[in-house]
Amino acid sequence: MGFISGMIGAGVFVGLQVRSNAMMKIPLSRDPWLHVTYGIIGFAVGNWYPKAEKQLLLDINEIRADRGLPPLVGSNNWIRYQRPDGEVAPLWNTNARIPESEYPKWRY
Repeated sequence: MGFISGMIGAGVFVGLQVRSNAMMKIPLSRDPWLHVTYGIIGFAVGNWYPKAEKQLLLDINEIRADRGLPPLVGSNNWIRYQRPDGEVAPLWNTNARIPESEYPKWRY
């Protein structure tokens, strides 16, 4: 997600520079070093934003847990299921069936 969001950010920032040149009625490719600079800045912002949004969601869910509230709806889209402490991963290459009593306990 980082590279794709970085490229989207770079495109948005370069587009802002081109639109700025268009509004000033100057050639769109004037000062090409500004296009490169804004592209790099846009890539950095686009790469940083999903990480900041995920950290914000973790902080909000921690505050909600302290108050005894459930996590925000849709949190699993950002935070994948994590195994409870002490639970080991199943062995994928065995044909043995796991009894229902040993199924993982889901926490919400």
